[in-house]
Amino acid sequence: MQPAALSKVEATAHEAPHAPGPAPGLTFRTYTLIPGARLLLDGGRPVPLGGRAFDLLHILLSSRGQVVAKDELIARVWPCTFVEESNLRFQVGALRRALGRDADLIKTVSGRGYLLAEEVAPLPLAGGLTRLLAQSPSSEPVSASEALRALVELLARELAPAQPAT
Repeated sequence: MQPAALSKVEATAHEAPHAPGPAPGLTFRTYTLIPGARLLLDGGRPVPLGGRAFDLLHILLSSRGQVVAKDELIARVWPCTFVEESNLRFQVGALRRALGRDADLIKTVSGRGYLLAEEVAPLPLAGGLTRLLAQSPSSEPVSASEALRALVELLARELAPAQPAT
C-alpha cells in the first residue's frame, strides 16, 4: 500500500541521504539540531539555516572535537557533484553567521578542514588550588613539591566526608 503524499518534513529528510544517520536531537550550548526535521533551534526558537549549512553543521556535530577534512565535507555535503572549495568556505561562513554569538564554535584548521570545538567546563579543583596558592604567605614562586602538597591537602579537604555539626 502506497502512503499518501509525504509531508514536506518527511520528504526533506528522505532527500538528504548524505547527512549522517537519523538522531533524535543533538545539543550544544543553547542549540538543538533535529536531523529528522532538518531543524536547528536556539533556546526553542528556529534558526534560519540553508540546507548545505545544515548538513555541514550536522557532520561537524557528529564529529565533535575532531577535524573533518575539506574533501570529506565536500563529498558528504555535495554528493555526486563537483564543487569548488569556495562553496565550502561560503557555507561555513553562512553557518557562522547563523550561529551569531557562537560562531567561534566552528574552527578552521588551516590546510586540513574544520571542526566543531567542544566546550570545556572549568575544573572546580583548579580554582580551589589557585585560591590556596594565592593565600600562601610567601611572595616567592611556589615549588612543584609545595604545589603538590597543596593539591593533596585540597583534595583531602574536598573529598573528606562532611562532619556533622555538634
